[in-house]
Amino acid sequence: MATEPDIQQQLSRISNWIPVSYKQDMLKKLTKLLSPGESVADLLEGFYNGRVLQGRETGISGVLFFTSKRLLFIANDKIRPDHEATAYEDILSAVSERGFATTRLNISLPGEKISFDSVSPETVVQRSISLITGEMDRNTILQPLPQEAEETGMAGLPGGDILDELSNLNFLFLEAKKIILLLEKYKDFNQDPDFQSKLLQDVVLLCSLCFPDRESIYPESKLFLALLLLPFKAPDGNFAAAAKELYAFDSFPLHYRDTLLSFYESRQWLNPAPVTGKEELPALQSLFVQDGKAGTDHFSRVSAGLYTMVQCFIKADGTVTENEKERLKQLYNLIQAHKKLPAKAAKEEEKETLEDVLAKLNKLVGMEKIKDQIKTFINLISIQKERTQRNLPLTPFSLHAVFYGPPGTGKTTIARIMGKIYKHLGLLTKGQLLETDRAGLVAGYVGQTAKRVDEVVQSALDGVLFVDEAYTLSPEDGGKDFGQEAIDTILKRMEDYRDRFAVIVAGYPDEMRRFIYSNPGLKSRFSRYFYFDHYKPEELIRIYDIFTKDAAFITAEEGREKLLGLLTELYEERSRTFGNGRLVRNIFEKIVEKQANRLVGITPLTDELLCSITPEDIPSREELGE
Repeated sequence: MATEPDIQQQLSRISNWIPVSYKQDMLKKLTKLLSPGESVADLLEGFYNGRVLQGRETGISGVLFFTSKRLLFIANDKIRPDHEATAYEDILSAVSERGFATTRLNISLPGEKISFDSVSPETVVQRSISLITGEMDRNTILQPLPQEAEETGMAGLPGGDILDELSNLNFLFLEAKKIILLLEKYKDFNQDPDFQSKLLQDVVLLCSLCFPDRESIYPESKLFLALLLLPFKAPDGNFAAAAKELYAFDSFPLHYRDTLLSFYESRQWLNPAPVTGKEELPALQSLFVQDGKAGTDHFSRVSAGLYTMVQCFIKADGTVTENEKERLKQLYNLIQAHKKLPAKAAKEEEKETLEDVLAKLNKLVGMEKIKDQIKTFINLISIQKERTQRNLPLTPFSLHAVFYGPPGTGKTTIARIMGKIYKHLGLLTKGQLLETDRAGLVAGYVGQTAKRVDEVVQSALDGVLFVDEAYTLSPEDGGKDFGQEAIDTILKRMEDYRDRFAVIVAGYPDEMRRFIYSNPGLKSRFSRYFYFDHYKPEELIRIYDIFTKDAAFITAEEGREKLLGLLTELYEERSRTFGNGRLVRNIFEKIVEKQANRLVGITPLTDELLCSITPEDIPSREELGE
């Protein structure tokens, strides 16, 4: 099997690898996924919508690898699953389609479709199509590139004399496209129509902190900022026309240089200033608050994009000075400093009572058995406290639990609620939830796994450690694996910090049974089992009702009946990977898209029209790709 250095050498010969985000994480994932004898011929970075992996709006960000055996998509985001493979022999056709700022690769499979939006030039996407159709040899790795210069922070940014001026501008052009697509994803985030504007304010503030004064700003930096802001801030006239035409090009259009510089000079976008560390990025911080409430990972995605942006802005001339390196460190620390709850949100958390937490639990759709188990546990603790006050002997109990069931059934949500309940019952002092999985616990070298597990446990102390897909720590074939080292270390820390944290392991039912029974230590420490069943159609449509209520939509009765019929059909034909709540969210987003297409030609638009969902807006199975 190829080692990480072997694969890195392959990737270094592929030009598209230079600007890829999250290089190290991507390399580690790829090393685990490639089979013996499998090599990488090419790759594209962009946004993916596949058979199982499907993202909102622009799709799931990541890299699509064209190997000698298959198509392999790996996501940047921390999702499960984080990859999807497609055999070349299953592909019926592959064509490209030009769009705003991207080229879409459409792949047809028997009864299914895959799409991938790439910021690479259309000629590069066409080369990838040749690999799919077999017109190019997938076993032939592309020609080597010059070695990259020393870089600061995220890999792949231009530096030194690697790239001439035009190549440098092309690089900035592609990076601007990526950031624009990221900003587009947050157009109406959390039902806030002004959120994207607030996020752009964070963008301008960070760029203002990149240079000490206006005279220091490089012409290339001005071009980069103009590329970023033009689609969002262009007034009427020539600038608006440029915003529509500019991103139809595959590379930087030199004839737009003067237009972009004029746009930059048309307003004083920036107020350069030193970094004090006290600056506020309110949009970024609100993403972190929302992540804490919903269990999402918006902060990591956007903060990484913003840091890439400031690197491009500072390094836009292709060089980086020692002072600029120091400023990059300051900006990185400033961005990460917003990974905390604002004072107001922290006070709200402190004021939350056990009754408030239980009210949130009771509002969740379905899960009646889970709710009863939790209430029984609370009663047990209440009686234990009463026995303590009367100096009566106590019955031992454990905070650790096993959650097993299909995906999208609320396991992470319940784990977060359990942490808060433990806190309010006085069993844990903080009750925070720390999510992890095999990738967060297992290292690739002897002795490193125990160290990594210890770091995770230290972060989880006084709260709950939630290990998703825990069964992957114990290989089914029983072979030697660093996952066993992770299990042994967790078991020891559960003993060492017996009253300091709770461990909740989660995954599919059969795999979790095998996992628990594979080790006597595991079986003895986990005495609470919570089964999360598939949502029934009636429950799925109640989840849909919550989405529509939050977004101020009203579904016509005929539309609701049509949707219930669709959900019933999908439920009856479900497999173990049936998406449950995630499926409902995907359907809801498709309904909103269809409603928008239906209303776009209607004038005038009333509030009633904007808030109405009709039977016409309910998607078919074919439209869902189910």
